[in-house]
Amino acid sequence: MDISDASMQTVVEYDRAKELKAFDDMKAELAEELTIHRTKLQVPDIDLDGIRDNNEDIVDQVRAASQTWGFFQFINRGVPLNLIQEMIEGVHKFNEQDVEVKKQFYTRLKPEYLKDMICFNLYLIVCNYYPHCPQPELTLGARRHSDPSFLTILLQDQICGLQVFHENQWIDVHPISGDLVVNIGGFLQVISNNKLKSVDHRVVANVRATARVAVACFFTGHATEVQKPFGPIKELQSKCFPSILKKIHLFTENF
Repeated sequence: MDISDASMQTVVEYDRAKELKAFDDMKAELAEELTIHRTKLQVPDIDLDGIRDNNEDIVDQVRAASQTWGFFQFINRGVPLNLIQEMIEGVHKFNEQDVEVKKQFYTRLKPEYLKDMICFNLYLIVCNYYPHCPQPELTLGARRHSDPSFLTILLQDQICGLQVFHENQWIDVHPISGDLVVNIGGFLQVISNNKLKSVDHRVVANVRATARVAVACFFTGHATEVQKPFGPIKELQSKCFPSILKKIHLFTENF
């Protein structure tokens, strides 16, 4: 077959109607993804004030929230408000510098000195900076996803944007001054034999005139030289509750 014959075959096999339908389906899926549903439901707040005297009740609240929502917020968690504000301001200052200044810090490689300075079980804290969006109905700050880590702790400023998928609808995680948002990761769902839930979440585009800042800390577990599969812990398995999730490999470097 010569080149002209191959070209003719390609043209014949092209189905325009099929391609247009696929394009329309993609647009419909994206429109649904961008739909913002308003509801009165709210991610559970867990007050850590007086934890030394009331730790059993707080543990029960954490367990219930982890099993039903996969998300909760710690309030009165003891971290000084000025420290939290300095973190948020630091993210603003870095991202709002001149582009040429920021370029010198950009790399796809992990600098060795950062590995030495930061606990290896924490993946280099991620500082997210979401600029103002003039057309928020056309995009998302972060698409629907779940975290593969063990646990995620998030500090967000006072601009709403984070949403959790719960009971087949998107729930706004309303910021509380100085709070810490906690969500269950996929690894913790596996070792808990599906008792604790790792749920989907997203970030809607920022409509405010100022940028939104969120700082996430991912707890990934301990890396070993020999990568072995992890599964539900034995104490959570029985004839009534057999292992329902397959074993997975924990690759800390990839989280």
